[in-house]
Amino acid sequence: MYALRAQIDKMYQAGLEAEKEGNPVAWCMLESFVPSLLEVIGMKSIFPENYGTVCAASGASFGALRC
Repeated sequence: MYALRAQIDKMYQAGLEAEKEGNPVAWCMLESFVPSLLEVIGMKSIFPENYGTVCAASGASFGALRC
């Protein structure tokens, strides 16, 4: 889980940096060809649905249900 969390943090940080530089950022689903196409046109792609996996693995998603 910790290795996955580090990768997701890295992905989000890259998206934030791209946004600060004025570059467009696309939130994508898991498609193998889309990130390559987006990178060619200068768009940073991130995958926010992966964060759900991290929340489930860490138990954070269960806490949200109790609120």
